[in-house]
Amino acid sequence: MPLPISIPFFAFRLSFSNNVTLLNPMTDAHSIRLGKTLSEVADEYQSALQEQLYNQTPLLPLMDLLRPSTYYTSELEVDFPAGTSGPGTPAFNLSFEFFYQQQEHAWRAILPALGLETSATFEVDLAENLRELVRIDFRRQDRLLSVQDIISTIWFKSIELIQKEINLEALDPGEKRPEKEQGKFVWLDKVASNLNIVRQESYGCEKELNQVLRILRGGYPNNLLIIGPSGVGKTALIWEATRQLKLHYPDEFNIWETTASTLIKELSQERGWEFNLSELIKEIANTPHILYLRNLMDLFEVGQYQGNEASMAEFLTAYLSQGQIRMISECTEEQFARIELNAPGYPAYFQVLRLNEPRGEQMEQIILDKVKALAEQANILIAEEAVNEVIRLHRRFMPYAGMPGKPIRFLEGMALRMSKPQGGQEDFSIIDRNEVIRYFCAESGMPPMIVDPNISLVPAQVKAYFYQQVFGQELAVDAVVDAMVAIKTALARTDKPIASFLFAGPTGVGKTELAKVLTAFMFGDKDRMVRFDMSEYGTPGALLRLAGAGNVEGLLTSAIRKQPFSVLLFDEIEKAHPNFFDLLLQLLGEGRLSDNRGRTADFCSAIVIMTTNLGADANRPRPGFGNVGKPAQELYQDAIKKYFRPELVNRIDQIIAFQSLDKTLIRAIVTREIEQFKTRDGIRYRKLELSINDNALEKLAEEGFHPKYGGRQLQRAIRELIALPLSNQLNLYDPTDKLNVVVKTSKGSVKVEVEPEPVPLEELLDEFNLQDGADQASVLRGSAIGFKESHLFTLLLQELDDLEEEAKGEQGKDPVFSAQAEIRKMQLMALRDKVESLVSEVEDLEQKLSLAVLGIGSATDEIAEVEQWEEKFFRLKVEVYQQANPSANIAYLGIFGEACEKMRPVYSALCIEKNYEFAFTEVWYRESHYYSVNDENKTEQYLLIEQAQLGEFLPEAQDRLVGIILKITGPAVQLFFAGETGIQKWLNPQRKEMLAEIKLSEQKDAPPKGIHLKNYFSRLPIRRSLEFPQIKDNVWRINRQLAEDQYSAYLLFQLEQQFKLNLDNQF
Repeated sequence: MPLPISIPFFAFRLSFSNNVTLLNPMTDAHSIRLGKTLSEVADEYQSALQEQLYNQTPLLPLMDLLRPSTYYTSELEVDFPAGTSGPGTPAFNLSFEFFYQQQEHAWRAILPALGLETSATFEVDLAENLRELVRIDFRRQDRLLSVQDIISTIWFKSIELIQKEINLEALDPGEKRPEKEQGKFVWLDKVASNLNIVRQESYGCEKELNQVLRILRGGYPNNLLIIGPSGVGKTALIWEATRQLKLHYPDEFNIWETTASTLIKELSQERGWEFNLSELIKEIANTPHILYLRNLMDLFEVGQYQGNEASMAEFLTAYLSQGQIRMISECTEEQFARIELNAPGYPAYFQVLRLNEPRGEQMEQIILDKVKALAEQANILIAEEAVNEVIRLHRRFMPYAGMPGKPIRFLEGMALRMSKPQGGQEDFSIIDRNEVIRYFCAESGMPPMIVDPNISLVPAQVKAYFYQQVFGQELAVDAVVDAMVAIKTALARTDKPIASFLFAGPTGVGKTELAKVLTAFMFGDKDRMVRFDMSEYGTPGALLRLAGAGNVEGLLTSAIRKQPFSVLLFDEIEKAHPNFFDLLLQLLGEGRLSDNRGRTADFCSAIVIMTTNLGADANRPRPGFGNVGKPAQELYQDAIKKYFRPELVNRIDQIIAFQSLDKTLIRAIVTREIEQFKTRDGIRYRKLELSINDNALEKLAEEGFHPKYGGRQLQRAIRELIALPLSNQLNLYDPTDKLNVVVKTSKGSVKVEVEPEPVPLEELLDEFNLQDGADQASVLRGSAIGFKESHLFTLLLQELDDLEEEAKGEQGKDPVFSAQAEIRKMQLMALRDKVESLVSEVEDLEQKLSLAVLGIGSATDEIAEVEQWEEKFFRLKVEVYQQANPSANIAYLGIFGEACEKMRPVYSALCIEKNYEFAFTEVWYRESHYYSVNDENKTEQYLLIEQAQLGEFLPEAQDRLVGIILKITGPAVQLFFAGETGIQKWLNPQRKEMLAEIKLSEQKDAPPKGIHLKNYFSRLPIRRSLEFPQIKDNVWRINRQLAEDQYSAYLLFQLEQQFKLNLDNQF
């Protein structure tokens, strides 16, 4: 029979100055509860303790919790000498409150503010032990690096120890727990999750599904291995089989899903994975439980360590062969081949089922059936043409996409993005062919021009674009554009690369540049080109890097697997090792290569470009030799056919000869290169105006022409004649100077002149505003980061974490609690997202303004946005403060004394201006009522007349209005009026002195006694004197002249400034 036990639960209540309190259980120094009562925290602790202790061990662990319940409190002074936190820092002293108790053989002390605990044999040693522990903690936590970190240790207003008894039930020492409570599974629950499939997962595989069910329900061996390409539906087939088995044979089968990584992670404890795995097998041996391993190949790759070369898969061999466990797994054909190679007999323990990719209408129907349920739930209609387009795009441009898995996931992603709440037919979104194309291009990075049939490709316009980038190579450009047209019209062969070109010609004539221009045209970025400099692969060892060797992935095959639709450039292929040409034969002929792991790389979506200098010497004019008049194309083809084998040359779609550049072409290239030179960082990021006259351009063309080196000679000329002289002169000026640079010719040579330009006053002012805006944005960003790390916002995030944890526990099952918690959680999540958004926004503003200061871009609008952001940040701080202190939105402002009627319109105007709701209660003094006798003692009491009752109230002749209580409701209104309390003195037009006291409270308190007496106001100094036009405030240190009709506006301004300061102090 369970034994009732009562144990004490202790917690520390830590209070801040803004009335925020935290509860910190003594037994868990790192667990903090915000805004919860002791009873709530004690109940949580009781539930956790009952489950974790009683359900695991009967009685003895509970005895440790029955500590003495008498605690004493004391103050601890800790001195930090000068220089503790660095040279020149002064000495300082901190005071902490700590609690201590006497135990059986020692004294124990706890310092809640820092979460520290120590013990000592004698009571007199406790303080010194704790003092040393504080100093160690300060050093470990780097608290001495900043004043803010030091202050954070003493920001608690008060700390008190509170206690509540909690009741538990413990088993009698001789009592045995029921088997169910002991936990039937020690390991299975840790390493696997029980599959519970409630909806149909697999479609169009009825034949294979029946085979799976027969295998699992059949005789020995009933282990199952499903083999098929990635994305073909292996996992979905197993899930559907699980659903069918639970539906028809609930007591015979129970399937548990796991992975190799989960097994090795959970089982590698204490005695090692081998022992723990054998214990797991004992748990499921000869039971209805079946282990479903997501990938069998992964099991061969885990478990080895020094001294043990056997994998986890090999360890299971004996258990599989004897039928002690049942297993379901899956793999691809390539992985299955590796398993047979590494463990030839292993597949014999499984019945193998091969799952092939569906074709034609069957695939289309599978995809439609699969996404139908999700589409209806998300209010989406999927057109039949959209499904066909998804299949076409993935087949053509995603050769490694598993079918139909990849198209299904693609459509599911679209449906989730376009989902709408349930509603009428008009609320449905439609996924059509155009939406599929747009989404596919965004996800894959494919150019819409190639994918979208609605975008026309006009060859003449494309050629014009290429002619502007590559000069004098019309034949090469025409061949490349023709290949693009074939891609666009889908007339290119799909069993080999889209096109293969061999660009032949001398160095520096644009062979590599044309490949870059093609890449930039198709993808918008020259870096999308996959380039290999074949001079790096001139040895057999280096060549192995292309397809991979050992465990190293191949550079070529991996690059194409990542970007199957790309421009592939082999630069200067004649410099590669001859074995490379064997790879090239396979690549160009079949459009595929296998890497060292047996994986196939598909090149059928690539444009393959090779470059060579073969034949360049033969094409160079030589006086007296016989090649004069022979076409360049023939010269290059002759040289290429002599060097390469015929079967390789025959697989190249086109050999294109590049012409040598003449002086006319060099002059056109000069203009383009100068424009590119102007985009270099040293010019773009400076206030620099660069101009080059025609004579200088002609001189560059003259110096940059060389019949042997082509365009590379021009690069050298630009570097020597412009870049280096300009660099030397720019170093003489400040980076912020505005400069005019003129490049011209003088006495037959190129001359670079740099002149500073005076900055107009208007530009100076603009620069000042930009700099000021950038500095302000930087300060605000720092404030935003500090706000995110403030204790108040951190407490709200902690509350959000607690709500999410509670939702998973028993409290989450209570519908009333769940609804309230969900509302609160949504509020806090929205607040968290607002903070993240504002921080990101100010970071962007700072970046744009900083770049504008450097002369990169314009930021006129951003200067105004900084002020707008600051206002949004202020409103956000108010909202966070409200969420942390809901009671701060109501304040009772009492105005007591003769001047109350004079001050009523001032504070009413303030409330109206701030959009605060307010209602007032008048406080009247009536002598007969004030000294009425209610019991044996006289009671002082005033008449309180609510605003709604004023029409019915008839004051007597001797009655006096002695006070007004304003109930004000608004965002953080308590904080807004927090600095307005004190005695005020007013002079009426007759120069008669009137006094009043302003009091602020969270609740409607009774008026102070004696406010109708003059001597009541003599107890406190006068805070504010209003003798218009002179006003004086001793707290705000104001002494100035002001007209009476301007007072309300001035008071509002002062209160708003104080409000911002008070608000900042909360964070």
